[in-house]
Amino acid sequence: METYLLLGPEEGEKDEERKRIREDVLRRFPDAEETAYYVSDEKDSSIIDAILQPSLFSSHRLVTLKYFENASSVLTKGIAGIIESGEGDVDLVILSNASTTPFSKKVDEKITFKKVFWEEFERDKKLWIRNRFAKNGKRATENAVDEVMYSVENNKWEMGNMIDLISSFYRDKNEITDEDINKVTTREKGENGYTLFKEIAGRNLENALMIVSSIDLQDPKGLIASSVVLTNQFRLLESFMTLRASNLDEKSAFKNAEGLSGTFPLKEIRFPSQGAMRTASRNYTLNDVRRIIPLLKKNESEVKTCDDPKALMEDLVWSIIRKNGEESGTSLFPDELEVELM
Repeated sequence: METYLLLGPEEGEKDEERKRIREDVLRRFPDAEETAYYVSDEKDSSIIDAILQPSLFSSHRLVTLKYFENASSVLTKGIAGIIESGEGDVDLVILSNASTTPFSKKVDEKITFKKVFWEEFERDKKLWIRNRFAKNGKRATENAVDEVMYSVENNKWEMGNMIDLISSFYRDKNEITDEDINKVTTREKGENGYTLFKEIAGRNLENALMIVSSIDLQDPKGLIASSVVLTNQFRLLESFMTLRASNLDEKSAFKNAEGLSGTFPLKEIRFPSQGAMRTASRNYTLNDVRRIIPLLKKNESEVKTCDDPKALMEDLVWSIIRKNGEESGTSLFPDELEVELM
């Protein structure tokens, strides 16, 4: 029995290592039976029983446990016991987004291979993006590289999928620009945080709420990504408006706008976002924007754990468009629902 513990937030490299392990197992046991479990979707006892039950049809088994950071203490204890025993016709691959082992030192010593996959520095990610495009026979402009980083989850698995999709879409084109990427992501994903920001910038409440509903229908987790995008866009808007207030011309303000997100610096407002930024700077004051940003940061944290992210995002949109970011504690559309007593 062999056990592999792959930890950390970098999903792309982690998945590459998982594939290498799988290939090695299949080389040693060509008839190996493969099974994967999402630990939060299965009963703990079902997973443990399945691992302990020998296969009737193959000489070996490869079992992958995904999202082990969500494992209960019962499951963790059960898997620890299996690892300690070291017996059985099974190899275990345990994947977790956590950066620390869930097992004791004694159990860790029994693990065949353990590695933490960290996110790389921004400069290294940019080089990786360029190289991935080059492998597909494409050259990416500097703005295109930035667009990839801003458009998807900041790991190689997400970025690689996007690059391959874009390369396939523009198979007859040698150079890829940020506008090319923006067209594909809009076409493939439909509504997102950028289209939502555009409607918020124009104070179009009805359209903004429709986009929230559309994102939720596509994938409720999309509201989490959209919340991050909104925060980043308003941070750039704050910088842009500050620069304009210091009498810097618009072109230079777009070029020099910057901010700081949770994972990487925000630099420059590129062409696809400039129209929305221009509109937002007319519809909101600098004080409005500075009041809205803390509200967005609070929402960014809450939308990940709340029971109804759609309702939370709708309240956020209403607070920004109708109240310029003021938290009044009122419900959605209070003006329209107000009843006058006769």
